[in-house]
Amino acid sequence: MLKNIVSLLIIFLVCACSVEQVADSTQIQIKEYEVAGREMHIPDAYTRFAHSSVGIDSGFIQMWYPGDAPLPGEPGDLFDQGEWDKNIRLLFSHAPKAVPQKTLNHMIDHHGADTLVGKEYGLEHYSQSDEYERIFRRDVWVVDKEEGSWISCSKKQGDDDFIQLCSHNFYVGDMSMKITYNKIHLPEWQKIHENVVALYDSFSSSETARAYVAKFYQ
Repeated sequence: MLKNIVSLLIIFLVCACSVEQVADSTQIQIKEYEVAGREMHIPDAYTRFAHSSVGIDSGFIQMWYPGDAPLPGEPGDLFDQGEWDKNIRLLFSHAPKAVPQKTLNHMIDHHGADTLVGKEYGLEHYSQSDEYERIFRRDVWVVDKEEGSWISCSKKQGDDDFIQLCSHNFYVGDMSMKITYNKIHLPEWQKIHENVVALYDSFSSSETARAYVAKFYQ
């Protein structure tokens, strides 16, 4: 849909960065934050773009496919080069009272995904039994019912709808996590999930954060 395309164009073109890409790991800046009462040490390479930020209860960072490396350039330039689909985003937010299983069931009901399509990419794929609703609502892939982990993806709604996005929702302790990426990467959901979680875990100290990101500048 044209509206979706325009929105994504704005996100990528506005994400102009004033900080030069570092030449090696010794120039990496690690910023310290306190998120939901815990210290987090996040390399500036993941937060330096517009729309990326870290607050007292949540954070939004951007990575490069498959979800571990910093973006190799300006988002606007990458978009012009046809590389926009490799941008991976993570939103993490404090959710101390969330009940994962109830949240999962609510999302399945919200999308009307009442029909099991079958197994796909090792996951249970649900869609809508009503043909009209199937056009406009997201399909759901259940990762883990007990942990309340699922992936929902938008659908192609016309010839001018070039972008379909997936959101992988899960929990790490009392933090709600949402990874967003282009639907073409859905078959590699597990690889992306593992990389993003490893990156997130590295934020526990400045030493682990620097060690993790340094490998991308060697």
